[in-house]
Amino acid sequence: MADAATGVVTVNPGYTLGARSAPSTTAPKTRRLANGTRVRIVCQVRGTRVTGRFGTSRLWDKLAAGDYVSDTYVQTGSDGRVAPPCGGDTPPPPPPPPAPAPAADAFHYDDPGAWRGPSSCSGTFTPGAQALRTWLKANYAYTRSIGGYSCRPNTANTSQLSLHAEGRALDWMAAAGKPAQARAVNRFIARVSRDNWRLGRAMGIQELIWNRRIWTATYASSGFRRYTGPNPHVDHIHIGINRAGAAKRTSFYR
Repeated sequence: MADAATGVVTVNPGYTLGARSAPSTTAPKTRRLANGTRVRIVCQVRGTRVTGRFGTSRLWDKLAAGDYVSDTYVQTGSDGRVAPPCGGDTPPPPPPPPAPAPAADAFHYDDPGAWRGPSSCSGTFTPGAQALRTWLKANYAYTRSIGGYSCRPNTANTSQLSLHAEGRALDWMAAAGKPAQARAVNRFIARVSRDNWRLGRAMGIQELIWNRRIWTATYASSGFRRYTGPNPHVDHIHIGINRAGAAKRTSFYR
């Protein structure tokens, strides 16, 4: 850092900058500096926070005449210090490095737990499923009826809970045979599957079943496949989420 620096007073046309006896907006003014005046900065010090032409800062410039101006009105070519600290002042520590970006949400599928009767059910939707239900209602038509909690075993494997019994699944009642309702569902699918299921992964979606087709996070790259389960899902779309999404630990809920 140089022993001293120069700068140019920069205020709105027709205005002047008041220099003060101390680095404070309440200190007496010593003189007025016209726009474009070149000044010599002998040192810099922290004082009253000021918002000026170059942002908001506590940094003040001590001029060769012994008075002070806010650095936010002096063009120095830098957003930081350009002169040494004035006596008794030390520059603030550098800001901490930015936190690392969170890891991208991964595809993940969580099998439901074992069926041990009604006591093994969650009793209601999980926080993530409830939040997703609210989001769907706010963003899509034909969402008046979105349910899905049901305390029952899995129809394909009765030794397991259903995702519905764990509160990790929604049934959005929309008919594949009704064009307007089908368009709403298909818009949702297109949105969550875009960019390699970026939004779907952020929501924790692990399976979708709609109109005789199924997609699962386990076979994400295979896309939708033929679904042969007992319910063809032509009157609703089933949306299942993993445990991280259910607990609102994925990035969509954060």
